[in-house]
Amino acid sequence: MIATNGLLFSNLTLREAVSGFAEVGFDAFELPHPIFYKGIFNGTASEDVRTLCSQLGQVGLKEVSLVSVNAANDFLKTSRGEFDEEVSKTKVVIDTATELGVKLVRVFVGEPKPGMTKQECREIAVRGIREITDYAEDAGVVLAMENHGRYSNDFEEEMAILNAVGSDSLRLNVDSGNYYWFGYTVREANEVLARASRFAVHVHLKNEASDAKDRRREPGQCKVVRLWEGDVDVAKFVRGLRDAGYKGAYSIEEEFEGMSRMTQAQLRTAVREDVEKLKAVLAT
Repeated sequence: MIATNGLLFSNLTLREAVSGFAEVGFDAFELPHPIFYKGIFNGTASEDVRTLCSQLGQVGLKEVSLVSVNAANDFLKTSRGEFDEEVSKTKVVIDTATELGVKLVRVFVGEPKPGMTKQECREIAVRGIREITDYAEDAGVVLAMENHGRYSNDFEEEMAILNAVGSDSLRLNVDSGNYYWFGYTVREANEVLARASRFAVHVHLKNEASDAKDRRREPGQCKVVRLWEGDVDVAKFVRGLRDAGYKGAYSIEEEFEGMSRMTQAQLRTAVREDVEKLKAVLAT
């Protein structure tokens, strides 16, 4: 199944976006939940669980299916009140997935705040992820924790959280570009992708390029490029997943430089090309 993370046509209405996903060749899409993604789909998607589900029913998902509902939570808060609010909002996302009959919810850990130590980040992250995992488990939903940002792209920290929570309801959403963005060398990034893939229930496919691919860098010292033009061996990652019996979606996350300057027609052509290349990679 080839999917999109749902942000590709986020400036269109919900109906237009779903139609666009089908037009460029996606089988499925992820729904960025409006409780976190404010004003998404030109404000045509509601934060309210029942209203949002009704809107999706009205749009009709005949040509594409819904593969996950996505949170953009940040548990690494400095106050208990803010932390509790993030937990509550993430539970709304799980409720929405349950109402829609979707069994997968993408979650984040969060961004470290100034002065937070790695140990503090881990303690807060485990507390938050454990609470929502317990909630998801009761709902029959699996959480896909993404490697994202300046903390959870550290593979050892990611594994520490996964092991501390210790639930089959918590797996990984492995993003093929984010480990490299974090500062791993290209060799290390490819190795970490192979290690992470055994825990994957979902994947995001994107690529990045750097003039310093063979040395460690600070986070963000690279640029997002077209899926098949970057330094990360995305084809090897995809084939490794396929050969290992991976059953989840291969979800393309288009964020490449120059995207915002493209017309809708140019963007759809570029995305269609990436989708067709992914199909070819999976077929070989």
